[in-house]
Parts: sequence; C-alpha cells; structure tokens
Amino acid sequence: MDEDRIVWRLNLIIVLLCGITVFVAIPYLQFLLTHFPNFLFAVITALATMGGLVLLRTYQTVRS
Repeated sequence: MDEDRIVWRLNLIIVLLCGITVFVAIPYLQFLLTHFPNFLFAVITALATMGGLVLLRTYQTVRS
C-alpha cells in the first residue's frame, strides 16, 4: 500500500470519528443550552460561597 493511501485512509477515519462524536454530543449540548440558567446559577452560588469562606478565613487570620 502506498504511503499516501495510508494517510488518506487515516484522515478519513479521523473525519468519520469526529462526525460521530458531534452527532453523539448534540443531545448533551442541547440539554446544556436549555438548562444553562440553572447551571450558571449553581456556578455563581458555588463561587460566592467559596469567596465568602475565603473572606471569613482572611478576617479570622487578620484578627488573630
């Protein structure tokens, strides 16, 4: 088999695998887009909690 044919077949396999991956990921992306506000709210809440804990820890360290 010629080296160019091997490279061409490998490229074809990679393109097919990428296509399959996109079609498999579409339902998950749609779920993420429809539930994005809830996801964003959860992330903001987690970041705010972490920030509050860091501020509390800093305040306790400065005070002692």
